[in-house]
Amino acid sequence: PKVVEVEKLVFPAVAFAFNSANLTDLGKGQVYLAAQRLKEKAEVTVVIEGHADNRGSDEYNQKLGLQRAETIMNELAAQGIDRGRMSTVSVGESKPLIDNDNAWARAVNRRVEFQVRAAR
Repeated sequence: PKVVEVEKLVFPAVAFAFNSANLTDLGKGQVYLAAQRLKEKAEVTVVIEGHADNRGSDEYNQKLGLQRAETIMNELAAQGIDRGRMSTVSVGESKPLIDNDNAWARAVNRRVEFQVRAAR
């Protein structure tokens, strides 16, 4: 089937601490809200992209981004979303939302994005 990108959702509030793939309480709440949306739209699948800031090596940030994406997939699965509807990928530090010039900017770049897709 042809896959069409339907929507891109950025969740900077799915917050991760520096050097961590553990969700904050706010992050857990955002994942809960995402799960509710996915339950309403059973026809869509998502690619969960993990992102990191620019601290650390490219290799380390690639690994950390994947750990973050997998954390989100595990949380969504725990809330009843079928793992078959989800996949994970890491882009590491390669796609910052904003320049990593200071601590708050790096915090924004530690995020996940959902690429929402539907089969046609």
